[in-house]
Amino acid sequence: MWPIDEVSQGEHRGAGKHPKAAGHYFRAIISAVDPKQTLFRGVNFQMTKANSVNWRRLSAEAAAIVISILLAFAIDALWEEKQERKAEQEYLSAILVDIDVVLHEAERTIAGNEALNESARNRIAALHNGESLSASAVSALLDENWSNYRLRANLDSYDDLLTSGAVMLIRSSNVRSALAKLRTEMDFERQLHLTALDAGGMVRSLLLESLDDENFALVARVEEDAIGTRSVHNARKLDVREAALEARAALLDEIHQ
Repeated sequence: MWPIDEVSQGEHRGAGKHPKAAGHYFRAIISAVDPKQTLFRGVNFQMTKANSVNWRRLSAEAAAIVISILLAFAIDALWEEKQERKAEQEYLSAILVDIDVVLHEAERTIAGNEALNESARNRIAALHNGESLSASAVSALLDENWSNYRLRANLDSYDDLLTSGAVMLIRSSNVRSALAKLRTEMDFERQLHLTALDAGGMVRSLLLESLDDENFALVARVEEDAIGTRSVHNARKLDVREAALEARAALLDEIHQ
């Protein structure tokens, strides 16, 4: 208790009139701030206790919190990495299927164009031996001469990656480079095919207007030009096949790692 409580109410009221009472009053006030009193001893005790911080324990708790946060970030990063690798493997497997189709189509179209060229060479030999053809037969030959086996294959899975901007899911720069090269070769082959179709249609129309039943000398020339055109196309298809083989090998290496 405060020592001042020990001062009687009468002494409080009479402090102004009796010097003796006033002296006792001030002594009570002075004694109230004496650090030896119970209250201040309690306050000093609490302050001393507060100042005595267990820094080792506090540091351990702070370290545990930091480690927990870092661990949570690490787990999240590992999970994201796992999901990305899963998506990469799925894309690589799908692209590998597309590449196998490209290889099959390259072989098919190259063989088909070679067969057409062989037929054209046989007709050229027959024309040189004096064989005659009707105008309708010439028209049919021109249709065949300007035909060219088209490579009907796409890289849909790779195109999806490009469109979505997720091509960097593929970590290997070798795989990305090989796929980009294959896409370029396929685009070039396709553009060449379309250009040849347009030019062939124009030439065919002009030849049909100039041919008659007696003059088929131009037919041999058309056959020879068609052979040359298909040979150029086959050269592009061979480039596509080589690029597909390179891309396939790079994909397999990445998948099996």
